[in-house]
Amino acid sequence: MYLGFVSLLFIGMLLVLLARRSFSLREARDRWSDLPDLKWLDPADSPLHRRVLDCRGHCRLQRVDTTDPKIVDGFRRTQGSSISTVSGKLPEGAHPAGHPVRWAFTAVQGPALLTPCLPHALEDKWLIRHAGGRLHFQRSWTGKLIYVAELSANDKGAYINRIWLRDGEARTDEQRTLALALCRYLIDSHLLGLPAAVPVPADLAVDPYKMAIFAFSMAGRRGDYAEPHFSTAPEEGEEGGPPMRYPGPSPQSSALRDPSPQSSALRDPS
Repeated sequence: MYLGFVSLLFIGMLLVLLARRSFSLREARDRWSDLPDLKWLDPADSPLHRRVLDCRGHCRLQRVDTTDPKIVDGFRRTQGSSISTVSGKLPEGAHPAGHPVRWAFTAVQGPALLTPCLPHALEDKWLIRHAGGRLHFQRSWTGKLIYVAELSANDKGAYINRIWLRDGEARTDEQRTLALALCRYLIDSHLLGLPAAVPVPADLAVDPYKMAIFAFSMAGRRGDYAEPHFSTAPEEGEEGGPPMRYPGPSPQSSALRDPSPQSSALRDPS
């Protein structure tokens, strides 16, 4: 008798939990379906001059409503954290040698790479800061260090020569190329203020709805555009590859010059 009552109670609780989850998922779908339709932009209409998914109507209007103390407290701790908490550190499990890249920027863009990208609301998903000749990319909700980029500069411009990735981001070649593409996206979008598209894994890129969700999860309200990511990174100069100019860093300059006072203001997402 007692066991029967316990079994019925357990089944009842399980049904309630399943009903709540079903409602939560349905509510999330309805909330996204109420937003403007997603649309593909042809190269002629795209600010990136290649075909991308326009996610602005979705990502800019999304709001994160949560009372979860873990999320709220974690975000506040990250907001108020000192750069010293990550300076000189690498992402968890990162390969000590890192991953070589050849990303070049103009001398005018150099100061913008040093300008912090600060999260002001839960819809801002990243905290990006410079210290000791390196850029540190932290998730705003948890403070976890995901990427570290090595910087150098000379009179001709600024350069990123090496990226360290968290172990979970680089276990396969596909994960590694996606992580590097995401890191480059964050630099172009969040630091330089350039039009940029969130690279989306191929298995999600078959569905624009899933692409928009991924864009918001990675970039929050800055996820204006998204595009499929190919596991093989485009060669320099190919369509889809970032423009690269790499005469080589000066051995005498191991860190970028300090930004001018005029370039220290944070650009809020529009």
